[in-house]
Amino acid sequence: MICKRIFFFLLSSLALADSFPDSERVLKYVLTGQEIIFVPPIFGQPQVMRWTRGDGRGVAFLDELGELEFPEYKNRITLDSNTAELTIKTATHEDGGNYDLKLKMNNKDLRFKYRVEVIEKVTKPNITCVMSGEHQATLVCSTDSKHPHLLEWDSHGNKQPGPNLTINLAGEFDDRVYRCDVSNPLTKQTATFAASKCFMDKPSDGEHDINLSKRAKQIVINIIATIIIIITAFPIAFFVMRKKCQAQNEDMDSPGSCDKLQKVELSVEMKRTISDLPCQRTFTFI
Repeated sequence: MICKRIFFFLLSSLALADSFPDSERVLKYVLTGQEIIFVPPIFGQPQVMRWTRGDGRGVAFLDELGELEFPEYKNRITLDSNTAELTIKTATHEDGGNYDLKLKMNNKDLRFKYRVEVIEKVTKPNITCVMSGEHQATLVCSTDSKHPHLLEWDSHGNKQPGPNLTINLAGEFDDRVYRCDVSNPLTKQTATFAASKCFMDKPSDGEHDINLSKRAKQIVINIIATIIIIITAFPIAFFVMRKKCQAQNEDMDSPGSCDKLQKVELSVEMKRTISDLPCQRTFTFI
């Protein structure tokens, strides 16, 4: 009996194989995980109802013998025998596509066509600032949403579609705020960005600031290298002077001769320095 009903369903489906322009279909958007609900605009109770996918696969079938269940939608659909309303539970992306309904009511054949788009909620957008000059920047709005969505900027009441917005900056204390909206037909998320953050965060500042950053890094490296050289050279110089002093002490056979020799050398060096000055006569050494 069931095989006969399936055979009858397939024959009737072939009769519906003629194509219909998509413009005649009723478009429905559904979020993943939610229900797909079809409500045909009919008045009265149909005697036969046949729901199919656009490619002819069976979804639901009901006649005077009762409802015929299809494995693909087992435990997922509810068919109202009085109104032909169809509910598909827990929508997935695979449920998207064309659906056709053929009714027999009052000895008349009626057809209704639908198209379903299963989409996801959009995610909150992220805004970054790209400096293009000292007082100009481009705000870039992005989102992780994979399915079709709309990005739009709100600049103090002025709407601009697209992910990029070029702004003029009034300095580090610019308190103007810009808003980016990301949306699809069922959901919407918003993020705001203060112009002053372009100077604080600078997540991406263009070629000029990249070159500036490279120069700053080189300066830091040079400073660190100089400090390392000084720290390394000081103990070496001290060690050399100490050895020299010890050698001189051994030659002079006097424990304090090294200190005396250093004082003598320093005095001689100071005299030589002072003698080179034009005002050498005004200096007296004690």
